[in-house]
Amino acid sequence: MFFLLVATSLSAQDTIPASIAIIDFFPQPPNDEPLTIYHPFKNDRQLVEINYHDHWQQEVDFMERTQPRGMAWAAVIPYRGPNVYIVRGRNGNIIKTYNDFGRGVFKDSLEPPGFVSDGLYHVHSQYGNGRFRVYDCKGLDSGFDFRRGSLPCKTGLIDLAGNIILPMKYDNIYMTNKGYFVFKGEKYGMLNKDLKPITPVKYEGRYLQSHLDDKVFIVEENGKQKIVSQDGEEKTRKGFDKIDPVQNRGMEYYYIMDEGKRGIMGKNLELIIPPNHEALYLTNYENQKYFLAQKKEKYGLYYTDGSIALPFKYGFLKAFKDFIQIKTKEGHGIIRPDLSELIPPGFDTLVVYNNIRCLKDGYWTFYTPEGERISEVEYEHTIKWYYGYYIVSKDGKYGLLNERVENGVLFIPAIYDELQPLYPDFENNLRYNAVRIGKYWGLLESVSGEMAVPIQYEEIFQQTSGKRKIYIKNKAGKWAEFKKKGKVLNFNLDRARH
Repeated sequence: MFFLLVATSLSAQDTIPASIAIIDFFPQPPNDEPLTIYHPFKNDRQLVEINYHDHWQQEVDFMERTQPRGMAWAAVIPYRGPNVYIVRGRNGNIIKTYNDFGRGVFKDSLEPPGFVSDGLYHVHSQYGNGRFRVYDCKGLDSGFDFRRGSLPCKTGLIDLAGNIILPMKYDNIYMTNKGYFVFKGEKYGMLNKDLKPITPVKYEGRYLQSHLDDKVFIVEENGKQKIVSQDGEEKTRKGFDKIDPVQNRGMEYYYIMDEGKRGIMGKNLELIIPPNHEALYLTNYENQKYFLAQKKEKYGLYYTDGSIALPFKYGFLKAFKDFIQIKTKEGHGIIRPDLSELIPPGFDTLVVYNNIRCLKDGYWTFYTPEGERISEVEYEHTIKWYYGYYIVSKDGKYGLLNERVENGVLFIPAIYDELQPLYPDFENNLRYNAVRIGKYWGLLESVSGEMAVPIQYEEIFQQTSGKRKIYIKNKAGKWAEFKKKGKVLNFNLDRARH
């Protein structure tokens, strides 16, 4: 058992109490017996509730918190069955019981007539203000596990006086804040808060109260989803394969599908974009939102009111954080969120990382997200990417471009005959490259762009495991361990240490 001790400073006048309050970090186990709730009298009748469900749930929660296991405790601890409801008169005589199922152990343990529990109880069994779910399970004994699939019972509701206010003829009841879904077999219908039917029991499949408007529901009939009002009126003229309420980037709308095609319906159920698109999703820019859409093999943009922003003539569109990639008959390019041109189309392909890499006729050109060209030279297609930077080549020479530096982009022109990246020093955020001009080697740092070791040595070697130490060989054939930039190299080794 763990305890929290609270330390305080005591003055000369303070006294230490005889008992010290402690905080127990473990939850308390449930009572041996379920809570019995004595509801207030109504029409000279009192409803007494034996809350088996919450007692079982408390036992499950206690075991989950104190003895967690792979299989949930809810699957191990036998369910006690639904709550028992006892209706008695003011003289204590029992008039009727519900959900007993042979568990009649309550008769001699009830409080005297007239006893009412203190406080207000909001328990699992209530289906609205003073409504309780009851079952008609003829021939069912107390050993049946009510969690397992469909119950061989019919269910309804009673009030605080024990009167049946919804006949026990349904297979299930699901409450919403506007009424009830009631089920018969696989089909369901809707009741209002007064338990009056507002739709026939004819729907099947999905049922959902829309979180965009709590006065409408999404239902399904014959494989098609529809929107029905709280009065039972079908608000959509036709059904769709799918209707999903969406709250996305400050917008509220319904995403609809029909025969595999996508569309958009407004919060007020107006059709904004018809469901005839292969792909459709919302983009979000500071001053403008669009729906990017694909129709057959072409792409276009819609404004959020459904009007056309870009016609469906593009071979490709892809939205990024600050721009949109396009493909016209001339090739790939970039446009700004206001649809003005940023990088003219004409490239064979584009690769977006921190910056934009554009390929045309086997050569790469680099641009910033603002459309500025990083280098005037175009580099060959064989680009290597290594721990956040590119190794570029041109006419047999090598350089690098690092997109992960604080001040923007580090660009080293292709001036080296050879450039070999070494394993990074992640702890100090250092990335070295062995570079060669002619027959001599040096160390280039790919974050600052500075030479850590000048190009004047015969060989550079890095361990392939362990601490990955770097060794440098001078013209006299001696080796030195490189530790950090600016530290004098001590060439006292006959060979590099592998």
